Amino acid sequence: MTESQGKVLVIDDEPAVARLLGAFLGKAGFSATSAASAEEAEGLLAKEEFEVIVADILLPGRSGLDFLKLVREMELETPVVLVTGEPTLEGAIHAVQAGAYDFLVKPIQWGHLVHTVARGVEKNRLLREKRRLLEENRAYQRELEAQNVSLDPGAFGLHRAAPSPARNSGPHRKTHLPGPAHGRHRPRDQQPFGLCQEQSGPRP
Repeated sequence: MTESQGKVLVIDDEPAVARLLGAFLGKAGFSATSAASAEEAEGLLAKEEFEVIVADILLPGRSGLDFLKLVREMELETPVVLVTGEPTLEGAIHAVQAGAYDFLVKPIQWGHLVHTVARGVEKNRLLREKRRLLEENRAYQRELEAQNVSLDPGAFGLHRAAPSPARNSGPHRKTHLPGPAHGRHRPRDQQPFGLCQEQSGPRP
């Protein structure tokens, strides 16, 4: 089974036009679903995810331009291609300002339609890939932060005590060693009276 080139939602109040657009996109490899109004298309968006939306501007009830604004309010980045049989400069400006991906004029050139839808699908997939990578990066950052917290001694109240400075180790301190015992190693003439080891007179 051949893989679909992308899921496309076609919105047109004329059933024959919707079927024709869907059939032509199907032959080009896309999977097309049709809706006859903006309200019906809104219900489909709630159940399925489409990669490109092709909508006629003139629709019963809510217009294609209003539907485009609704898609943006739903925070969907799906490219929306607006189609009109009554092109005006004002309409094209409004479409661009509302965020339309492209603006096609009836009668539609099929080659142009296929090319536009294919570019829209590619853009949608690139945006989804970008979101996926951003989410993976955020998850990785959260994991790193959790690991850093688990390895931080401060998280558990454990702090390494700073080493205390050694006593008398300053650059200007002098080391005082215990001096010799009182009276030792003095010259004989400085020995205190009664501590001389030799007597001046002859021994008896």
